[in-house]
Amino acid sequence: MIDATKGFTIVRVLSATPERIWQAWTRADEVSQWWHPPGLAPRARLSR
Repeated sequence: MIDATKGFTIVRVLSATPERIWQAWTRADEVSQWWHPPGLAPRARLSR
């Protein structure tokens, strides 16, 4: 049985400033690059 009250954390160390990471997560053109590897295009568009 899975205990849904317990969580987990995934950590990734990036060689970028916090400001740069924020841009990557908050700008539509960069979010696409963050989530989709080179050569693959997103199937949905982000709205602002």
